[in-house]
Amino acid sequence: MTFSVRPTYWLTALVFLLGFTSCNAHRPHDTVGAFDITGDGQTLFAYIRGLTVKSENAGVSWDWSGDGVMESEMDHWGIYVSPEYEQDKLVFFASGQGLRRSSDGGNNWDFVPSAPAMFDEVYATLVFSPNFKHDRAILVAGYVQGRWAVLRSLDAGQTFVDARFPEVGSTLCGGEGAVYAASRQGNVFATTDGNKWKKIGGVSGSISSIVVVPSGLPDLKDLYDATPGPKTHMLIATEGDVYHMSFSKQNFDVISVVSLAPKLGPLNLVGKGMVVSVHVSPRKTSYYITSLMENFVLRSQDAGASWQRIGEPQGLRLDPGNMTDTFRSPAFKFVRSVKDSSTVYLAGFNGLHKSVDDGDSWGWIATIGQVITSFSVECATADCASFAMSMCSYDEGCTRATVDKAKLLDPNLDAMESTTTVPSGQVPNVQYSLSALSPDFANDNLEFRAQVELSCVMYYHAAPECFFYEAFTRSTDNFETFDSVYLPFIEPWTNEVRPGRERAVHAVSFSPAFAADQTMFVSGFNLGISKSTNGGRNFTMLWEVPGQTQLAISPTFPEDSTMACVLRPMDEPFEIAETAWVWWSIDGGISWTQVQGEGEADWVDLAVWKPAGSDVPVMLALKTVRYYNIRDDFSGNTVMITKDAATWVPLAMSDYTPYRHMGIALHALEMAPATTYGSSVEIFMGFARGGARKGFANGETSTLEDEVQALPTIDDHSHVSKSWAFDFYPAKNKANRCLGRKIQYSPAYADDGVIFGSSYFEVFASVDRGVTWRPIFSLVKDAAMICDDANCLSCSSEDMCIECAPGYVRTAFFRPGKEFPGWECQPAV
Repeated sequence: MTFSVRPTYWLTALVFLLGFTSCNAHRPHDTVGAFDITGDGQTLFAYIRGLTVKSENAGVSWDWSGDGVMESEMDHWGIYVSPEYEQDKLVFFASGQGLRRSSDGGNNWDFVPSAPAMFDEVYATLVFSPNFKHDRAILVAGYVQGRWAVLRSLDAGQTFVDARFPEVGSTLCGGEGAVYAASRQGNVFATTDGNKWKKIGGVSGSISSIVVVPSGLPDLKDLYDATPGPKTHMLIATEGDVYHMSFSKQNFDVISVVSLAPKLGPLNLVGKGMVVSVHVSPRKTSYYITSLMENFVLRSQDAGASWQRIGEPQGLRLDPGNMTDTFRSPAFKFVRSVKDSSTVYLAGFNGLHKSVDDGDSWGWIATIGQVITSFSVECATADCASFAMSMCSYDEGCTRATVDKAKLLDPNLDAMESTTTVPSGQVPNVQYSLSALSPDFANDNLEFRAQVELSCVMYYHAAPECFFYEAFTRSTDNFETFDSVYLPFIEPWTNEVRPGRERAVHAVSFSPAFAADQTMFVSGFNLGISKSTNGGRNFTMLWEVPGQTQLAISPTFPEDSTMACVLRPMDEPFEIAETAWVWWSIDGGISWTQVQGEGEADWVDLAVWKPAGSDVPVMLALKTVRYYNIRDDFSGNTVMITKDAATWVPLAMSDYTPYRHMGIALHALEMAPATTYGSSVEIFMGFARGGARKGFANGETSTLEDEVQALPTIDDHSHVSKSWAFDFYPAKNKANRCLGRKIQYSPAYADDGVIFGSSYFEVFASVDRGVTWRPIFSLVKDAAMICDDANCLSCSSEDMCIECAPGYVRTAFFRPGKEFPGWECQPAV
């Protein structure tokens, strides 16, 4: 892996330079954005926190699916597994960026050029023909050339053509020898060839979900109709209601349409938000209903005659305070049943759950939806012969390690030593989101961590009121013990205005002379900028400005008192503004001046220095774009520079146009430490989806000098070379969330040439100033949990067994201090 002026091959290691999704650390579990299973229930695919994962043993252990298939967390709506998976290994991955197809069980993915993009969480669907084994037909509802349409494929999804659906298509289902499509107008159609459509009938309201009740189940005629002859039964979900429709098998003529609302009684969902899905579990003719706004699932075991609410008493892990309302994401969107089995899966915002008794009891399944949210590196010894490193992730807590610099030189040696991990679960309802080591770590062993905590106030006979806030802690003993540090926050912008999020740390900035002056700064949401002059024991408000702040300070701050800040102010009605501005100060933050010119929606990273003799600083700001299609032109991604604190201009550098349509975009910026800072400084830039560029940013000429770069090769099908392991994308608003640094130079870089960087899953190191790289730390890919109960086959925690060994049954038991019981295995009677 070498730098060159022209694009060249680099090793997979350089994926560390990719962008990062917003950490969403306020979510207390793995949120599932898509889910599907094979017919036998052994292979599961899930999309969790921007990562596609796969289990081949019914959720006991997990691995990444192929190269991860990264998409926007808010832009991915479906995984669809072939009914003939055992033979064809066919899986589809649908999002607003298009449709991907894998024919090897998710190991490799390719875009289907003629397939639609799917932008809608409720309506985007793909369905296989009931006779898929022979006709290889697939229909998909999605967004094509400015309109919603239904497309069909007769070659197992390799190509698609318009299926000429007569109305605005919304959702699909298959069964009983036909494919059915619902429209936004509330009508249901049937097709047997994917080309000609027969209107069956309609209901009131836009249809969100339809499902065919399999034949051979207990007779439904006494409940819904008594007409003779073969008929098909269907459940139809709309805005707050569910209907039962029956129609003739021969000609699709409608027989009856009955609302289930009266049968739901007090559980009626009318006025409580869109019904997201309806599902039929064939084993016991169980119907399941999930809703967008409700934090529970409705189940009927008598074909809809009566209904039961399923929630925490049955073992579902729910979001206290119904955060699904805040994020407009279904608590449980996906319901999947295993054929000829009592096994049912529920998945959605509230995570992944499994039942082996047709929904009577549930267990939460741990996956590997974790990514590295932050890492920090400093010298561990006075001579910097080794490094101290701290890394935090969603589900594996924070890991502290020592890195031997000499061992970094030998790729055959493990450079990581004395690794210790503090799991997120050590403190209930806590996830670490940011770690920062003191620049004087070799002497003070000082580390700061930001941790997101969930705090709920319980009310009698009322839903709990919950708030997520970010605590800030300080430790000098490898986090064996730690002290909470109070950070002042903006009083007018507290919970009354922005419920659920008091404050969040975005950046921790240390004075370059921290060992002597003990000065440091914290910035973030609702924090303004706070300053400490006693090593972080106490903070005072330096700049009380409502909104979101991300601070950068000059490498010569003790001499020039220079700093810059990205500010995204609050906007009416008490929301974060779309536009961010850069402000600067040369008196240590006492007074601030806004850089003139247009603000930007997507400032990501910021660097500042003040050349000797200059009255104003030079500032670099990395700008990326929000986007919804990975094939967009990323011409807006660039580094901007201002040398007069008044006018932003693009930093002149070589173009990377041939790669933009594949999502190759700048998304990380770091300035190298140096002994002096004149008109130019060395900078290192990372590319989303792999690659990097470095050079010297000249503040006088606004150019990048001595530029070198490396980008992945593009094959004949416009796919990024497989030597680039993960398929990342530029994050939206990285500056808004609690993300740590992605690139970090060794404090002794001028002498040792060491650089560190992180991807979603690994930390990499270079000992030759970024020319070659090697991974030195990886997140654990296997999420298998060892159960304390020897008779338990799988569990979600030590006292929550999901499935027992043969001859044993799950039995509830009282847990002191817990509102709901645990589950253990007892001999079957």
